[in-house]
Amino acid sequence: MKKLMMLIIALTIVLAGCSLFSLPKATLTIENRSSYELINVTVNGISFGSIPSGRSVSRDSPKSGYSISGYIYFNLAINSIALFTNQQVAVSEDSSGTFTFTDTTMVRSSNAVPANTLASFATED
Repeated sequence: MKKLMMLIIALTIVLAGCSLFSLPKATLTIENRSSYELINVTVNGISFGSIPSGRSVSRDSPKSGYSISGYIYFNLAINSIALFTNQQVAVSEDSSGTFTFTDTTMVRSSNAVPANTLASFATED
């Protein structure tokens, strides 16, 4: 009986770290297929850091059972203009999604300028 109890306790400890007992997370991947490096990239408080042209970065929701949603905020490395996506992204728990930046992605600046392409903001001083 003691051996059985010890085995149950040992299995509980080993399986406690197993993903079998964790809730699913949302995963968002941001691909940068534009001609410009994006810096300080965040979505709803989740930092994606800098994303050079031609690269991608993936992040999970900070807690199990939560989704990732909101605008993507970032700065252009070329001129430090603060921008955000024209549309929100949304990835529900237990799924993954990808947002791809191109030179023609519609974005907005924080000073309420109408939406324009990423490339148009990159050429501003």
